[in-house]
Amino acid sequence: MLAKAFVFLVQASCLVAYGYSFQINMRLSPFPSRSSIGSFNRASGHCNCAAATLGPSASFRNRHLSYPLRMSAVMEGEKNAVTTPVNNIKYLTKEEANQIDAELMSDDGGFSLSTLMELAGKSVADVIYDAYPPERIGKDKIVIVCGKGNNGGDGLVAARHLHYYGYDVEVVYPERAPREPFIGYVKQLKNLDVRVNMGMPGTANRLGLIVDAIFGFSYEAPLKAPWDLILKQLNSPDYFGGIPILSVDIPTGWDVEKGPPKDGSYFVSPDILVSLSAPKLCSTRFDGVHYLAGRFIPSRMQYKYKLNLPKYEGAKSFTMMPPPPPVVEEEEQAQEPSATGAQAAAAQSSAAEAAKPLVNPLLGLNAMVSSLPDQPAAAAAAAAAVP
Repeated sequence: MLAKAFVFLVQASCLVAYGYSFQINMRLSPFPSRSSIGSFNRASGHCNCAAATLGPSASFRNRHLSYPLRMSAVMEGEKNAVTTPVNNIKYLTKEEANQIDAELMSDDGGFSLSTLMELAGKSVADVIYDAYPPERIGKDKIVIVCGKGNNGGDGLVAARHLHYYGYDVEVVYPERAPREPFIGYVKQLKNLDVRVNMGMPGTANRLGLIVDAIFGFSYEAPLKAPWDLILKQLNSPDYFGGIPILSVDIPTGWDVEKGPPKDGSYFVSPDILVSLSAPKLCSTRFDGVHYLAGRFIPSRMQYKYKLNLPKYEGAKSFTMMPPPPPVVEEEEQAQEPSATGAQAAAAQSSAAEAAKPLVNPLLGLNAMVSSLPDQPAAAAAAAAAVP
């Protein structure tokens, strides 16, 4: 009996010590609790992302209440934010992005335009399946707005894959490129009975998501018809302003490097951004859910351009981006002039002083020294008059 009682006491003391240690570990754990990333529905496996926090740069509009992101997307973003304390990912300028595309499609790169658009469009469809799975959207439609350039081609490919994934897809394609592979993409959609229309739907009823695949790099202000009207409709609460938007690579209306315009012109404010191949500099000003897709850059190019891209898991064609580095506005830079700028200003001031005409103080006149050689007689008389 005494032996059994002793064993019981030892086991009880171990359990108490384990519980105390568990509480301490939970208090000291650097990982946030599940309650800090939004309300989680165990039955459906989804998260209310209106209250979610992926990091210091994440924010969501109220329209996410109706179509919250999957829990996996939120958890993936939180994991990257925790395990990547310093975001040293390369954010591309417009010139760098064009160089990478040109190198991929060069003889050494080996990619064709249609191959790149197929890979990019497939990855965009995979992101939509991850963020807004079919059982969540239900019978609501996905409207993909496509421009006539490569960004629009990505959208056409994404529409085909989304149809195979079980979504009700509709394409808005007002300006159509009269060349391949775009002609073939449209034929493929029509053979699948996917609607390819010239204008936006007449109503926002039964719309679950709008995909912005309009311009990308080719955007130039001001917008011309019909895009000026479409952009107003996307921003107006009377039309489609309350529908979640996913932008492909660069939101329409944004500068590739500077981000959204500040002159009051219309632009798309997406809830989700899918950067292709590598993030662009404008995405540092994006505060929504940021995916990276387009898993086709060779490792030698990543090393050459020092991209430092996040890793893709398994067979996934996308990954979550960590929060971007802080952005220093131009106004802040102007308030703190550099030392070289101050030196240049001082040098310019000295040069201006040196360029001023010199005056002889002995004469008491406003005669310039530079004019004395031209008037020797007047100069000699003036000098003789001085005591």
